[in-house]
Amino acid sequence: MKIFSIGCSWNESWPDFISDDKDVTKVAMHGKGIKEIRNEMLNHNLNEYDYVVVQLPTPIRSFRYPELAGEATRVYHVNFVDSFKEQDEDTACDNLLNSYKEDILSISSLHKNVIIFLYNTGGYPLRHPFDFGKDIDDRFVDFFQDNNLKFVYLSYEGVPGHCRHEEEWDDPEFKDYVQKSVKRMLDMHGRADEKWVWQHPENIMIFDAHPSEKSNKKAAKVVEDLIDEYK
Repeated sequence: MKIFSIGCSWNESWPDFISDDKDVTKVAMHGKGIKEIRNEMLNHNLNEYDYVVVQLPTPIRSFRYPELAGEATRVYHVNFVDSFKEQDEDTACDNLLNSYKEDILSISSLHKNVIIFLYNTGGYPLRHPFDFGKDIDDRFVDFFQDNNLKFVYLSYEGVPGHCRHEEEWDDPEFKDYVQKSVKRMLDMHGRADEKWVWQHPENIMIFDAHPSEKSNKKAAKVVEDLIDEYK
């Protein structure tokens, strides 16, 4: 069986834990958004594969694309938050998420066995760096189901031990100080600073929200189990 797996940097490691009896081609597009992921998919002959797994990146990287293409996620975030001066935040979020959903539907049409993978560690992709709402994951699961999409939803948000770099810190004031220091290094100010958030577990400070090895091993098993069910 041949599997094509593509996504952002969250797609870097988990496909490596798929069983050896499956032939996996992996593409990890660090810092890229869903539109760039779709464009890259068009460069591959997807008909050579039995299944295509698409790990979802943050919607932030879709804002004003291709105008902002090649910029860091921070730049997308700052531009998105600055747009609240032109339209209210709810409208801006709805417009961005509707465009994002259209891209998901377009991607799903590229192959008969596309599996959409919503892989949440540290709140990413829908609650970090920008928080689209506490129930946003559930809303997207409803969207997948309403559109009869094949999907995997795996969330370790709020669960210790599932991000690449996290430490136990039970001092809220020092935790707040460190977060502000990180934001200064990212060179964000005003509302953009306020809107850049992490979803830390209780008494845990996340320094790198990318999945840990433990998370990636579980992700591979969950995706592989679903594919085995479809066989």
